[in-house]
Amino acid sequence: MTVAEARARYTVTLWDKASPINGVPAEQVLQSHAVPPNGSVYLIYRDGNLLYFQPHAPWVAGLVPMTDSEALQYADEQVLQLACAELPISAAASPNPAAVNTTVTVTATLPVDTPDTSVTFQAEGGTAYREPVSNGQASHMFAFAALGIYHVTASSAHHGKTTVEVVVS
Repeated sequence: MTVAEARARYTVTLWDKASPINGVPAEQVLQSHAVPPNGSVYLIYRDGNLLYFQPHAPWVAGLVPMTDSEALQYADEQVLQLACAELPISAAASPNPAAVNTTVTVTATLPVDTPDTSVTFQAEGGTAYREPVSNGQASHMFAFAALGIYHVTASSAHHGKTTVEVVVS
């Protein structure tokens, strides 16, 4: 599935502060939530089910009202995060198992239309390396100097992280 396909499951609307939400009258919603009188409220639905009721600017300290354009921009950012979270990063190592001092390539795979431009790779306790994403993939090469089991983490801003176990024998 692509990010675009995941995003298509979501719809955003600006609430008119008069229509009921999930059968709850608007007056009751207004009384039970801190809705700024001069601000916009956005609603995010996934597959027709309400997920988010956002009456003020998210990620901003305090109850800051939003204009219509700000509300739509925030909602779009939230939908992108939600859609990407449905498409986690995956990774594989090759060769695995590997011999001591053999080059092991860890490849992370993301949706081809990911907004992420890099993936960070890190062997436990080691240096973190950022590698560019191209066609939904990023890779980093490691060489392990001793026998053992090594855990390499691959992470991206929108798709989370995953760990690959590399066996060096």
